Amino acid sequence: MSYNDRRGGYRRRHRDDWDDRRREPFETPEDKLKIAIIKLGEVDAIEELPRLQKQIQEFVPVNVPLVSEAFRIGVTEQPYKIPYYAALLQLLYQPPSDATDAEDKPVLGRL
Repeated sequence: MSYNDRRGGYRRRHRDDWDDRRREPFETPEDKLKIAIIKLGEVDAIEELPRLQKQIQEFVPVNVPLVSEAFRIGVTEQPYKIPYYAALLQLLYQPPSDATDAEDKPVLGRL
């Protein structure tokens, strides 16, 4: 076998193809919201609850099936987080504290 004989090894010439396969897949806003709901309580649930409530309420258009699927996955796969999900549902059920926004936005739990 000769080391001077260069056959094959064309991967270096087509580096763009290799780089495209190694990149992270693009996450849609729906995927990001779903992942945020599922990962609730992994760091500090007390600080995450208001942030996640705001994120869910500001998501346009309101996607109830997405939120309910994320809750279902979180509760069935991680039952120790049920108190956090219950607190989040209670926060989502309450009307917004801002009086001017109360008429414009429907409450997610009451759709």
